[in-house]
Amino acid sequence: MDMRDASSTTSAEQGMTLVEIMTAAALISIAFLYILGAVLSVNETRATVQQQALAVSQLSSVTESLGSMPFSGLLALADADIAQLAPDQDLTVECFTADGEAVSFPLPADVDPDALPNPLEVRVTVTWDGPRGRTMSRSASVLMRR
Repeated sequence: MDMRDASSTTSAEQGMTLVEIMTAAALISIAFLYILGAVLSVNETRATVQQQALAVSQLSSVTESLGSMPFSGLLALADADIAQLAPDQDLTVECFTADGEAVSFPLPADVDPDALPNPLEVRVTVTWDGPRGRTMSRSASVLMRR
């Protein structure tokens, strides 16, 4: 075996060039950024789903409370009376007049309770700020008889 043959390899055959290393590093960086974006997206989706589940739970609780409430109790209802909300959530309870106009509870003095339709549609809406600052909401309705 000749020792000159083993040592006479050219520099191109001995290893990778700087351009090849930089290209590989760029491709690995791009792949890492895509993976990081996917992880962040999954985390944001998880937070949104948790907030929506909490809102649906609160809506269910409030509509059950409304269903067992007498009509006279509904007329004097204040939003804070019926739900325990997270600090960033708002609750709105409103009904609809015979004209289809939404009226919030407690009823204003200019709305005649006797003029409200029977059964009365009552809509409950929970509103909160989502992970990206977007306003999100969930609503549920219940029909109430006098």
